[in-house]
Parts: sequence; C-alpha cells; structure tokens
Amino acid sequence: MDTSPAASHSRKALAVEIVAVALGAVLLSVLASWPLAIQSGSSFPSSPDMVDLQGGMWLPWHLLTRVASLESPWWAPELLWPVGQRVDTTMWNLGVQVFQLPLYLFFHPVQAYNLSLVLFAALNGVAGWIPDLLTSRGDDPHRHGI
Repeated sequence: MDTSPAASHSRKALAVEIVAVALGAVLLSVLASWPLAIQSGSSFPSSPDMVDLQGGMWLPWHLLTRVASLESPWWAPELLWPVGQRVDTTMWNLGVQVFQLPLYLFFHPVQAYNLSLVLFAALNGVAGWIPDLLTSRGDDPHRHGI
C-alpha cells in the first residue's frame, strides 16, 4: 500500500468526492420528490390504490411478520386464498424489499415506503457516477479536480 503524502491526499480527495456525490444525489432526490420530504408520514407519491404501492407496503410487512413468527417468508397463505402463493415468484423485486426492511423496523410504514423511494433514487444517482470513478485515471487532467 502506498503511504506517500500524494497517495494519502488522493485517498482523501476520493473520500470527499464520494461523500459529495452521495449527498448531492440525496439532495436531488429530495428536490425531485418535493413535497414528499415534508409529508412523508401522511402522503404517498401516487394514488393509494396503485398496485405498486400496495405491493410495496404489503411485502415488507409480510416478510417481517413471517420471520417474526418463525415461518417461511417465501410463502404467503393469504395470497390466492385458500391455496396460497410463493412470494418469490410474484412480480415484486425481493431485493428491494429486503433493502426496505430496516426502514420498516424504525419508521412508520408510510414513512418507510417514502424514505425508500428517496433513497432508491439517490442510489441510482450514485450508481450513475460509479463508471466515471472506475474508468478515470489519477493522471487524467479532466478528472474533476482530483
């Protein structure tokens, strides 16, 4: 590992860039979804009868309650009742729901859903910046000041 002052400065500059991009992405996400930030506990960004909203609210609840009761979270007896349905074959992206679970543990479900939308948008913004980070070289004069 290079411990020279130049390498240390480069690592610090990279850390500052990462934090700046992440904060900028969160800020842009909040602005793009305004006034969701000030109404996060009482409003949805769409009509309450939207299927995506219903699934987005139901699935984290389902996963949490099934795990808490020591039952398989991948089976939903209440779907297609009385037969039931496998959750992993439904239309929802389970990776998204697993990401949302910590939010549902600490926030009201409406707030958790809205916060996850803002965070997903911010993560997409950061993901759009990663190729620039990976393809830029330290000796590139067009490297945005780094």
